[in-house]
Amino acid sequence: ARLFLNLREDKGYTYGSYSSIGNSKITATRFRASASVRNEVTDSAVVEIVNEIKRIRTDLVSESELKKAKAKYVGNFVRSLEDPEIIASFAYEIATENLDPDFYKNYLDRINAVTAEDVKRVAQKYFNVDQARVVVTGKGVDVLDNLEKVQLNGNYLPINYYDKYGMSIERPQKLAVADGVTAESVLKSFIEKTGVNKMSDLKTLKLVYKGTFMQMAIEVKETYSTTSQEQVISVGGNPMMTSVVSAEGAFMKQGPNQMDLPKVIYDDLKKSLGVISEIGLLASGEAVLEGIETVNDTEAYVIKVPGVGVSYTNYYSKETGMKIKESTLVNFNGQMQTNNTNYINYKEISNLLMPGEKSFDLGGQEISLTLEEVIVNPEK
Repeated sequence: ARLFLNLREDKGYTYGSYSSIGNSKITATRFRASASVRNEVTDSAVVEIVNEIKRIRTDLVSESELKKAKAKYVGNFVRSLEDPEIIASFAYEIATENLDPDFYKNYLDRINAVTAEDVKRVAQKYFNVDQARVVVTGKGVDVLDNLEKVQLNGNYLPINYYDKYGMSIERPQKLAVADGVTAESVLKSFIEKTGVNKMSDLKTLKLVYKGTFMQMAIEVKETYSTTSQEQVISVGGNPMMTSVVSAEGAFMKQGPNQMDLPKVIYDDLKKSLGVISEIGLLASGEAVLEGIETVNDTEAYVIKVPGVGVSYTNYYSKETGMKIKESTLVNFNGQMQTNNTNYINYKEISNLLMPGEKSFDLGGQEISLTLEEVIVNPEK
């Protein structure tokens, strides 16, 4: 509750901050506290989390806080007694962990007997900040300058750097952008290279990608125009998910269930309307060149289009000008979700240069798809 009240209610850094502690007898257990925050407040969030850990070690919790914590543990315990598996696990733990036969019979009495002094004593014993490890995931170039200024107990944090595979790397560096390169020039270059601006009769573009997902055939059909876009994901020949953006609004459909998207999301999705999204993003006038970053071992220009409901971040190869990654950050009723798509092996079909392969995350699994069809002005 303290982390939540501090980082969300007071500071507005996150939509939620929580902590937990394990109880393994086989391995060293650990206490952890975490939060998902914006890049610009990462360093401040680290400081506040550490301060809360220190505070529970030095200050007595209030009577109100203790009462609420006890009520939570009591409620969880009482509800667990409705599950026969949980009751069986209690008996197993008594038999294997050398617990008193009346351990769970007296469990609630033990919870209610805990004092503020007990909380402080245990926190001082187990929550040793000097043994803590601060783990920050995200874009290093965006958070490092401020993180390197953070001091704990008068000492700067020693920082190590790792790639997404856990391999040690050098400190990420921002790369300089050459004079004359702008968000507009990067987007216009990509549009020209795809060839869409050379086809005066191009009104609608349909792409069909195919691959496998969990040993089943997956097909993704994408249809783009200046006024609408539609994506249909089918697995095993059956439509699984459909998303539509049109002049009337935006919705997602899964099976018979359709959910209209909030206007704040729709307003940002409209920015990407076009036979390719870059046409809409360029026309929005909101695209910003953030710099150069290394993405998938390739130096790329980073183009951002901010939004309230949806924010876009696209990456274009510095060498070829082609888009190699697309990232959208969706704010849906306070829940943040990032969707990443990678593009490789561009090939020419129907006089258009399109990504021959794309990959994205679906259900926690990376899906790789191959471009099978490019249809210009398909019949409805």
